[in-house]
Amino acid sequence: MEKKDVLIFLIEHSKQYCREKTFLKKFPEYYNKLSQWTFPIDFTFQQKLYHYFHNDINLDLGVCSICGKRCHLISFTKGYSKHCSYNCSANDINLKEQKRNTCKQKYGVDYYVQCDEFKMKTKESIFDKYGVLFYSQTEDCQHKSKMTCLAKYGVENYSQTDECKQIVKEKMLNTKRKNKSFTTSKIEEQISVWLSNNSINYIRQYKSDLYPFACDFYLTDYDLYIEIQGTWTHGGHPFDENSKDDRDKLELWKSKNTNYYKNAIDVWTIRDVKKRNTAKEHNLLFLEIFSTNFDYCTNQILEYI
Repeated sequence: MEKKDVLIFLIEHSKQYCREKTFLKKFPEYYNKLSQWTFPIDFTFQQKLYHYFHNDINLDLGVCSICGKRCHLISFTKGYSKHCSYNCSANDINLKEQKRNTCKQKYGVDYYVQCDEFKMKTKESIFDKYGVLFYSQTEDCQHKSKMTCLAKYGVENYSQTDECKQIVKEKMLNTKRKNKSFTTSKIEEQISVWLSNNSINYIRQYKSDLYPFACDFYLTDYDLYIEIQGTWTHGGHPFDENSKDDRDKLELWKSKNTNYYKNAIDVWTIRDVKKRNTAKEHNLLFLEIFSTNFDYCTNQILEYI
């Protein structure tokens, strides 16, 4: 196969054949040619493939336009992200202005959901179908909501559940973090911007019938549930009741005898374990990241997509 034909093949089958072993088996000739190129020691095999098949022997591709550092390779198909870090992306005034100007020119607002056209279309669609402006106003919706809550939680209104109360508490904490009362949500905000800038579709605080816990990020195109376990209350790693070190840490936390440590014990040994077991039970693609380091977190995500 010609080099350009191999490139097309890899784009169509990147998940399978951009791995070193499968590539070597399928294209031994090009593997040998690739081996003759010189790459930085920290380059992944997929990065090497990307530069080789784009004839970029000087490695000019994937350089941040703001600071000149190496950016993250999203995938062989999508290439590199435009910026190397959250800070560079946030400092790219041209990018932000470009997005806003495009939306303003077309709709007169910064975001499409803010325009009257979007709001009107939504209301008209619901009114034509149900005779009300909002679906939540229909008797059918209200009845289904009550039946679902009764079947799932034993109460008519979700707000009466312990789970809802916990979510409200978490939202209050998130507000404090946003106001810089805490700093633990910074990494989540950084990842959110990074996902958006790299056109990776996601939903925050997503939950489903299979995973009813409002995970930090759900990547819709990859069916991947992500929990950022960066704070110390998550223990730094999954709790293992068979580990002496974990048992010793648990006893130490118990000896503190404060609500602060009681909550941490509940998070590390009960809630996180329940989430983990639920994901395993339903064979979900589930990623826990025990870090607040941006580069480490994004690299972990890239490994899964």
